[in-house]
Amino acid sequence: SRSRTAWLTHVVLAAGVVWIASARTQMHAYRLGRRLLARGDLVAAERYLRQAVDLGPATSRSFDIRGDLARSLEAQGRVGEALTTYEHMLEQKPYYAPLTHYRMGLVCTKQARYEEALQHYRAALNGRPKWAEAHLNTGYCLRQLGREEEALTEFGAALSLDPSLATAGARSPQ
Repeated sequence: SRSRTAWLTHVVLAAGVVWIASARTQMHAYRLGRRLLARGDLVAAERYLRQAVDLGPATSRSFDIRGDLARSLEAQGRVGEALTTYEHMLEQKPYYAPLTHYRMGLVCTKQARYEEALQHYRAALNGRPKWAEAHLNTGYCLRQLGREEEALTEFGAALSLDPSLATAGARSPQ
């Protein structure tokens, strides 16, 4: 029953025990992984998210699972593994390439790998040309690379798409 599953989930989270329900194993592992990720228990979250990836077929849900796994790896400072996970996501679901490239751009930006980040933001914009945040982050990378004129063009594009970003031009991408 639902209350028993909720109780078992709570016990598992409290005890840190590796346990997977037999019925909906992929979903249960995914939910536990997300909860642990939200709590900041990155190592345990990674363990459950990897189990969820291994337990299920390549579906849109497994795309979400891999995205959370990549965020967990990045938060642990394992940037190379995070980027590799995103690359697997590109192969799995090309339809989501703009979002995946955007996330890869964020990872690279946080590592001050601005040229690489710029390539990812531009790939994201190829799929979604009216994505204001991608234009903003492209501008940020261009500014960091000393390409001020190009940066201003990107900031202008971002503002024309979303005027609420007017105060965000100087901040690091989020």
